[in-house]
Amino acid sequence: MNIDKKVPVSKNSDTLNFWQGQIATAKEYLKDYHERGDKIECRYRDEERNTSQRNIASRNFLSSYNILYSNTETIQPILFSETPEPDVRANDTDSMNARKAAKMLEDVIAYNGKLPETVSSIESAVKDLLLPGTGVLRVMYEPTFDKKEKEAINDDGEVVIEQDEKLVFEEVRYEHVQWKDLLYPKCKKWEALPWIAFRGLFTYTEAKEEFGTSIANTLEYTYQDESDKTNRTYTPENNKFGNAEVWEVWDKTNRRVLWIADGKAINSPLRIDKDSLELDEFYPIPKPLFSSTTTGEIKPVPLFVFYQDLANELDEVSTRIRRNVDSLRRRGVYDGSFSDLEQLSSAQDNQFIPIKDFSKLQSKGGIKSVMDTEDLNNQIAVLESLYKQRKEIIDSIYQIMGYADILRGQSDPRETLGAQRIKGRFGTLRISKYQRDVQRLIRDAFRIAGQIIVNKFEPKTIALQTSVPLDEVAIYKEILEQTEPASVLVDIQTDSTIAADDIADKQDIIEFTAAVSDFVERTPAMVQVLGLQATSDLLMAMLKKFKMGRVIEQAVMDRVKEAAKQANQPKQPSPEQMKEQREMAKLQLDATFKQAELRLKDKELDIRAAEAGMKDTREGQKLDLKGVELALKSLNEAQKAETEERKLQAEEANPQDNAIVGV
Repeated sequence: MNIDKKVPVSKNSDTLNFWQGQIATAKEYLKDYHERGDKIECRYRDEERNTSQRNIASRNFLSSYNILYSNTETIQPILFSETPEPDVRANDTDSMNARKAAKMLEDVIAYNGKLPETVSSIESAVKDLLLPGTGVLRVMYEPTFDKKEKEAINDDGEVVIEQDEKLVFEEVRYEHVQWKDLLYPKCKKWEALPWIAFRGLFTYTEAKEEFGTSIANTLEYTYQDESDKTNRTYTPENNKFGNAEVWEVWDKTNRRVLWIADGKAINSPLRIDKDSLELDEFYPIPKPLFSSTTTGEIKPVPLFVFYQDLANELDEVSTRIRRNVDSLRRRGVYDGSFSDLEQLSSAQDNQFIPIKDFSKLQSKGGIKSVMDTEDLNNQIAVLESLYKQRKEIIDSIYQIMGYADILRGQSDPRETLGAQRIKGRFGTLRISKYQRDVQRLIRDAFRIAGQIIVNKFEPKTIALQTSVPLDEVAIYKEILEQTEPASVLVDIQTDSTIAADDIADKQDIIEFTAAVSDFVERTPAMVQVLGLQATSDLLMAMLKKFKMGRVIEQAVMDRVKEAAKQANQPKQPSPEQMKEQREMAKLQLDATFKQAELRLKDKELDIRAAEAGMKDTREGQKLDLKGVELALKSLNEAQKAETEERKLQAEEANPQDNAIVGV
């Protein structure tokens, strides 16, 4: 139990009164929305009509054409039908450790995301979106402890029994929150909400385990649903059926969690917990799925509201059709002198009725002359008109909601493929908005799960759920804990939540292969015109359009970087070019040797002439100094030339050492 020390005990009653007032105000704010949502759910379950209305014997009950059920069951699998697949990518793609850390986190999220209840929770959230209009998915951290009792000695020297807890496993669960169990104040944006609250229903035993015996005894176990008109109060001695309503308030302003309940004996919050999850956005839920909202408030409008009048008209027409069909019976009159004809109405197939005076019947012109039936043509015309009207109402509903025929598996055989694609495109334009919203909900839930894994999971738990060795987990976990800038980005594979289209997938692969082949053929020309970077950016954009996944994208990115490095390196000459360079160097060395020899001979002659006195002493000294410098320079050049000659001879003797390996 974590009691917030910042709240003085003397003000706990003020804290309780404040939050009880906030909760009461939020309940009043959402009251009309909750009532409307209850009616929509009753209509979906066909519980809107009472027993007297369903009395078929009276023939006066309203018929129901449950278009709400049809639309919901049609759209739900289009929005979500597959287990989501996380996609975690390192922001620093050049760091191999960062990429391994991202893969490790992805594996842990996938491990916890593939639990059976995950898909069920997401499906429930999507159904709440389509019916009352709010779908909520909560991310829960669930540690498992091995509890053992052990004896210990307290400060008074007495032997006491203590609970020894040892962490054995951890997991992240995705829990569906019923739409009425989420409470929030009036606000324009979800991101600006100062608090949210979750309703919890506790039996006496559950309350005792969660809050302790003394608090459990103060709770009032009188909760009942709005549709339940009974009112029962349960005491701790009679707690078999009662439930206490407790609100779990997540106070974003102060980053704490308060447990609030009503009751005469309650004068403070049941408990005030510190922020244990340490999430960036604080709330343990992503922004819920809202059906339709305005910019003035986040309280949604259920989708059914937009066509409820047409749905009511559809029920009325269906009722009239049923009544007309019921009255559409074969009835008539016959000549009373032929009483045997009464048996004709109940005769079976190929059954003949005996007539006592058959000759008399023939003399009057047969059965047609002594019997006549009611004309049903007018009733049939009315019935045909009603069926036509019902179809027009259904079409109007589909137009309002944007449900194209192609989504319902219906099409006109006279339509062209292009016309059907246009209709399908029109339908998916409206549906894709909700598809993206469902994907956003799952992506944000995975991000919350990723933060919980990084903040709370022990390395041994991560090692158990992945194939990463325990000694490497700590290294990668440290990378994941970096927040500024974030080391990884958590996402989901875009189409992993909707039903796969095998034909479309095969066609995409064929088109992708053809596009890549054509791109590779044109790459050299594109690189010359656009440059390597622009060409690689075009290739990555093409890969993203085909949605081939992170593995292929990363492999292509690595290859592009490798090619860029090779392009920046100096180009190595071919073996033929190297041979020509060696021959040119040899010729240059020979020329240098000859020039050096000529210079030495000239200087020798000048020195000898100076020594013989053929020139004056002053000119001889100048020649002597200059000649010595030139001689030394020529000797140095000769030595360098000799060194280069030896190097070239060594290279020609071992040509394999300088071979270039092709990539």
